[in-house]
Amino acid sequence: MAKDELAKKGDGKVAKSGTTTDENTEFIAHALSPLEQKRVDLLDPKAIEKRVLEYMASCAKRNMRPNPPGMAAYFGVSQDEFRAWLAGMGSIENRELASRTHQMLHQLYADYSLAGKLSPQLAMFFGTNWFGYTQRNAADLQQAAPTAPSLDKLEAEAAALPDGEVIDASFVEIESGGKVTRGKKGKK
Repeated sequence: MAKDELAKKGDGKVAKSGTTTDENTEFIAHALSPLEQKRVDLLDPKAIEKRVLEYMASCAKRNMRPNPPGMAAYFGVSQDEFRAWLAGMGSIENRELASRTHQMLHQLYADYSLAGKLSPQLAMFFGTNWFGYTQRNAADLQQAAPTAPSLDKLEAEAAALPDGEVIDASFVEIESGGKVTRGKKGKK
């Protein structure tokens, strides 16, 4: 199929998937748009910034949501290479590029999610697969919650300090009856 044929709109019929042929034509054109781009110099910050803006403009023009796979395609690299940059591999320029663009996409993902533009299932899928979110149950969160040292432990540590060393600690103590005691303990 020639590129000119793709530019033509579909006939508007609805496929079994619920997607119209017009929408499908737009999805295909959007997926092919990175092929129209010249290779970007990944060591040139101005070229990188220009390519990010081109990708975002392409998404806006076609009413498509920007995403990490699309961003990687616009830079002419695989998703695996883009992820490797995020993990700290490659040149400093590539790591900075990946970090900045990924953060921008993360912000958009959060905005879409909070505005209800993504179903909860899609939001969880994208968050897990694109942005490193994990699902935890309440027991996991309780185990991971940091606990403050007790007043007795702080006093014992202060007593073990050599004379002349200064320690200053503020504390809040909540007794079983709900009474709150605030104070300062110090040693010189």
